[in-house]
Amino acid sequence: MRRQCELLGLSRSTLYYEPAGETDENLALMRLIDEGYTARPFYGSRRVSAWLKQHGHEVNRKRVRRLMRLIELERNRQSRVSVILYRHRGGWPMFEYEKLRACPGAFRGLTGMSATEFEALLADFLPAQQRLRRSSAVTGEGRPRRRAPGGGAKPKLDDRHRLLLALVWLRVYPTYELLGFFFGLHKRNAQLHARAVLAVLDTLPDFPFDRPGPDRRALSTVEEVMAAFPSVRLVIDAKEQRVNRPGASHDAQKPYYSGKKKCHTLKTQVGVGPDGLIESVSASHPGGATHDLTLLRDSGLLDGLAEKEAAMMDKGYVGIGNTHPATPVVIPHKAARGRPLTDEQKEANRTIARHRIVVEHSIAQLNRFTVLRQVFRGRERNHADRHSRAVRVVARLVNRRIRECPLKTYKTAA
Repeated sequence: MRRQCELLGLSRSTLYYEPAGETDENLALMRLIDEGYTARPFYGSRRVSAWLKQHGHEVNRKRVRRLMRLIELERNRQSRVSVILYRHRGGWPMFEYEKLRACPGAFRGLTGMSATEFEALLADFLPAQQRLRRSSAVTGEGRPRRRAPGGGAKPKLDDRHRLLLALVWLRVYPTYELLGFFFGLHKRNAQLHARAVLAVLDTLPDFPFDRPGPDRRALSTVEEVMAAFPSVRLVIDAKEQRVNRPGASHDAQKPYYSGKKKCHTLKTQVGVGPDGLIESVSASHPGGATHDLTLLRDSGLLDGLAEKEAAMMDKGYVGIGNTHPATPVVIPHKAARGRPLTDEQKEANRTIARHRIVVEHSIAQLNRFTVLRQVFRGRERNHADRHSRAVRVVARLVNRRIRECPLKTYKTAA
């Protein structure tokens, strides 16, 4: 026997050893795992552990992962999902960059930009992602960092597809369940990828009036200056978006309820240049408790204007001169009881409206992204912060488009 083991290169102890088989409890768990996994092939070891606990089996994830490996589910998980869920497409995942790029119309419809614009955005996204990772002392879950930036398990999607996933979420605004279905991920992974990409895009510099300084561009060309109002540097308006009714008490719901919209909303202030380029985006505030005038005063946007620079706004901002008497503002005339507008005032209002419309066009460009047009989903405890980030990121994407094609030009200047 010893000679035979030498010829085969085996140890005699391994030859004599008979491994113990799995217990009856483990075999029962393996049968349950196989049945549950067949019905839900996108479940990983974490979800399977939670599913077993719901059925009265107290098992930890390590044990579940070992049993899944024994029945070869972990190794075959991606192939089984692709066969069961995506058989009609014959591929995994459903949204692949190369396939979408071959369909320019579908690519623009899903992302809001062309493939060329996407590659330019990707070139800015990659270094911004590295800078954010190096500067962060915590992980994505908020825990202190123990590995070097970029360490740990690599995500299933590469950076190009992660950016594509975030743009699809902004443009189409599917649920995370559906977004994960499109990209072959669990809904929680799709959510984490989208949030991480938005955090990176939010670091890209774009709004000069949010950081006034010497780098803020001056309007000097004829095409950028309003013909009738050459001193106007900003056109200001506010945007409201409906949100789900907060589930807390009436006192917590009341600030969000807008009597004008007859629903619960979040309000965001937008300041654009005469050419429609978005130059300032405020934080989101409850729409019912925050008037446009109050939001403008609290934002300090007018303080960033240089001397002799003016702002244009609608009649909702009447009274701003009480707190900013030195700032030139262009506001339409407002009729009062017993004092109707004269013909000259009506003509002046029409002239202002023709120039103020540029901010409405910019807001319309924001609303092309469904995330800012439909009811904004999210928990009330932090949906204002997430809504602010979504507006800022979409505004940056809109600005990239406006730089290529300005919303408004002016042939002559005063």
